[in-house]
Amino acid sequence: MRPSLALFAASLLAGCNNLSGIWIFEIPWEEDNGSCTTTIEENFTDAYVPQATTPGESPWTYGGEERGSDAIAFGQIETYGKGQAVLVIGTTAWPGTKEGDSWTFTFTKDTEDIDFANHESGYGYQESSTSEASTTYTFTPGRGRTAEVEVVGGSQDKVVYEEVDTWTEELLGEIGYTGQIPADQYLVVGEGFNQEAAVNTYDVEDCTAGDGTCRLSVTTRCSAKGSFTATQTDFEDEDYYEHLAGAGQ
Repeated sequence: MRPSLALFAASLLAGCNNLSGIWIFEIPWEEDNGSCTTTIEENFTDAYVPQATTPGESPWTYGGEERGSDAIAFGQIETYGKGQAVLVIGTTAWPGTKEGDSWTFTFTKDTEDIDFANHESGYGYQESSTSEASTTYTFTPGRGRTAEVEVVGGSQDKVVYEEVDTWTEELLGEIGYTGQIPADQYLVVGEGFNQEAAVNTYDVEDCTAGDGTCRLSVTTRCSAKGSFTATQTDFEDEDYYEHLAGAGQ
């Protein structure tokens, strides 16, 4: 897959002697070079994350490839203060600073959200989610009015589930026998033919926490990188960018 324009567009406008102006980005086709890992932490008794099974030998070999055309896009950069600049692509901006002969544009965005439901009988359930995404663009001057751009992006998404280990029968109609914590989506108990999904049962102490709470956290980390060439155009009037901001292929 082609790396996102957000990753590409920000680093471009820094290396030349006069980086202010409108730039065209020539983004080569690349197959997906990103990667993600998921980490699971929990306190369920005897539960574990099942390992992916290895398929048996087969006389068949499967594969494929993906190809596509290169892309172009436009961005604008303006300097302000000493060694400071901002890159604008579409309606999004990235602040940048000069580092040696290169310019670096970077921004990190994070969010946090908490939802909970508590019952007067003592039952409680909570989901806490945090998200962080960052992109760093390093713009190095090339020949003439060009620059080589390296882009590195990363993200982390974490969800923490917490639920009371046991609850009363009066809540079975609303909560159910196995609660709301999604342990069955990530954990199993037992081995072989006795293996089954882990759950939080209303009348059994399924977790090891001393405070009577079952906990499950799922963290996904992703990273990607790419590179492309940027060329400063002859468009001098900033009004040009109003027409070019959304242009591209």
